[in-house]
Amino acid sequence: VRERAAALGGHGDPQAIAATIARWFGDPIPPDLADAAATAQTALEGVDAEGYARTYRLFASADTAHVDRLAELAAPALFMTGSEDRNSTPAMSAAMARLAPSGQCLVLSGEKHMMTIASPRKVTQHITAFLDRTADVAASADAAFDAIEFRRALGSFLTGVTIVTTVDEAGDPRGFTANSFTSVSLEPPLVLVCIAKKALGHQAFSTSRGFAINILSEDQKAASGIFASKAADKFASVIWQPGQTGNPVIEGSVAVFDCDMEQLVDAGDHSILIGRVHDFTHNGAQPLGYCRGAYVTPGLSQEALAAAPPGTEVGAILESEGRVLFLEAADGSHQLPAGHGLGAANDARSLRGKLAAKAIDADLGFLYAVWDDATDASRTHVYYRGTVSAPLSGDGQIRLVDIDRMADLKIADPAVRSMLARYARERTEDQFGVYVGNEVEGEVRPLAKAAPSAAIHSGHG
Repeated sequence: VRERAAALGGHGDPQAIAATIARWFGDPIPPDLADAAATAQTALEGVDAEGYARTYRLFASADTAHVDRLAELAAPALFMTGSEDRNSTPAMSAAMARLAPSGQCLVLSGEKHMMTIASPRKVTQHITAFLDRTADVAASADAAFDAIEFRRALGSFLTGVTIVTTVDEAGDPRGFTANSFTSVSLEPPLVLVCIAKKALGHQAFSTSRGFAINILSEDQKAASGIFASKAADKFASVIWQPGQTGNPVIEGSVAVFDCDMEQLVDAGDHSILIGRVHDFTHNGAQPLGYCRGAYVTPGLSQEALAAAPPGTEVGAILESEGRVLFLEAADGSHQLPAGHGLGAANDARSLRGKLAAKAIDADLGFLYAVWDDATDASRTHVYYRGTVSAPLSGDGQIRLVDIDRMADLKIADPAVRSMLARYARERTEDQFGVYVGNEVEGEVRPLAKAAPSAAIHSGHG
């Protein structure tokens, strides 16, 4: 685009116009697009050439200068393109819609680059529908506040699940299940959790000297349910021991924050417990999620992999203390562990089979990338993040490489090289996303993290 912009002069160029029409509509032009192509050519031939060149140069160079302004776009915005548009791709529209606070992405099936000329009626219908929906939303803002719908809307936020524990005045352990947990401050280290005032344990927690927040793993659904109930002896269902402050710490939790009570804040029908973290632990287990009244497991989706096509390549970026595991080939090139499907340890071609063959003890975690071959859409690649336990076997092929040295490795697959470069960037910021697309283009969907000021506090009493 920048090369074309630099080549544009102050006078119309018939060859440049012909190349533009071919790029927009195809070469040869399909019969059903002949009228649209003629309309576009007439417009290009009649436009002020100098003004067109100036505008094109701005178009070619302004993305970087103005991308941050999309976050300031308060009005609802529709980003629309065609599914077959190779110039303004669906991935571009999706990316812009994510950046705009009220952005929506719409991809029209079968449409190409100049759909406003080729299918004006269809485009106009969608714009009109968008404007009508926007007007309806504005009108409904003045409607009566619906508390039940508000609760349902809050439930759309995917959270983790915790069990909050303390010791009451009699020295007995107390606990409740909550998803209303968030960080507050790094310096000093503060966290918070909310408890309903009608909860049985409200008195014990609101007068306690501290509390512990146990973040549950995918294997602790049963404990979550028990601590959300009115069971007489909740702690009989878990293995626990006193933490450094005396608060109960539950074995098997993904992370534990042992806190002194910093502040108790009255907030409507809940109390906010703000704790100063005295001690904490964490491990590589997968956390339990909660959304819309149901438990979810956002880690490895084995059911989805079981249904994947037989040719699906499943691999993993396995990390151990800031280093990533690679397998070194005889020619000095490096590969991530991967196989045909997830499989089992006795399936030599599968990922698990290849890991077992080299005695690699790995825990697969979150989905990290899914892409199709650009030339063969039936071939799919699925990669996960995970961890690997040391010490590793003495296999001469196994290498643990510092993350900041991965760029120096000889890696044949350009898609894997690109994925590893993204991993190194996101690992530095501890903000990972999931890539979806093909090996040429796609989009990175962020694993959203709520800022402390925007956290949703809806604890279960």
